[in-house]
Amino acid sequence: MKKSTFIKDTLALTIITVVAGLCLAFVNEITKGPIAEAEQRAKTAAYYAVYADADMFNESEELTAYVKSGDYKKALSSAGVKDASVVEAFEAVDASGNLIGYVMNAKSTKAFDGDLTISIGVTTDGKITGIEFIDIHETAGMGMNAKDKPEWRTQFYGQDAESFTVGENIEGLSGATITSRAVTGAVNSALVLAKGFGGK
Repeated sequence: MKKSTFIKDTLALTIITVVAGLCLAFVNEITKGPIAEAEQRAKTAAYYAVYADADMFNESEELTAYVKSGDYKKALSSAGVKDASVVEAFEAVDASGNLIGYVMNAKSTKAFDGDLTISIGVTTDGKITGIEFIDIHETAGMGMNAKDKPEWRTQFYGQDAESFTVGENIEGLSGATITSRAVTGAVNSALVLAKGFGGK
């Protein structure tokens, strides 16, 4: 291969690479906003699904700070909650602006196929009002039944429980014990937060 041909080929490949990179960056910039908006709409819909009695959901600096605090981490440890925690929380208020509970996004890092994230509604007295899935990648027909069979989730609702345990006050999904425990851990992390923050 001639030196001039090699230089031309290298230059051509460099130009193609730069142009492709610029195109990808441009497409990413265009789609970033709509994707974020779609994700936020999905979260908002989940909040109303898990706390139907709420009129709106308010950000609270104090609640957000507690989610990130060492006190919350200590409370999780004391409650025996491992591999799950609330990552985002909002106050649920009624039409008069009264606090009636919380909506939270909780993540478990111990699902069968990686992480899962759920939205959970919790009353001020610690009862679960609803559970919706934000992110789940479990096996179809097994762990995915946690999402696909809403009736399974209803066993958490309204229980006056300090915590939930698969095999005790929660019946696990058939063939999906790991997923059942991951969801239960995420729910427990929400109960810990509601109790800890509400009791402050």
